[in-house]
Amino acid sequence: VSGLHFHTHCEQNADALCRTLEHVERHFKPYLENMAWVNFGGGHHITKSDYDVNLLIQTIKDFKERYHNIEVILEPGEAIGWQCGFLIASVIDIVQN
Repeated sequence: VSGLHFHTHCEQNADALCRTLEHVERHFKPYLENMAWVNFGGGHHITKSDYDVNLLIQTIKDFKERYHNIEVILEPGEAIGWQCGFLIASVIDIVQN
């Protein structure tokens, strides 16, 4: 196994990732030490005004300090497009069958 991919639900703050990561390390530490990458998954609502970006940054830094050779992957998911605009549509035709 070269890597591990996990998700912390959806639309969560950084504290949810911290709790999940503690669980992952507690149960998979012997395997983590030999992995090339870990994907922290999606569900991180990094663009919300109350998201604790500093906690996310510190969590990743702390993980990298413990596991120097592991590449950390983070999927921002819907947070990239969340509240970025509006879709306005009109019905231009109704077909009766």
